[in-house]
Amino acid sequence: MPRSCFHLELENVYHTEDKTGEDRKRLYVEEGSPHFPGRIFVPEDLEEVDL
Repeated sequence: MPRSCFHLELENVYHTEDKTGEDRKRLYVEEGSPHFPGRIFVPEDLEEVDL
């Protein structure tokens, strides 16, 4: 489904894994950016997010 169908301004990527460590946020944003034109937020483990 094309990304434009969702009309989102913010994508919250919440995925727990230990393989990428300190680079996780940067890597997830880099991976998602070509597919999502809005802001991509990648919280740290156990970080509280106000929606």
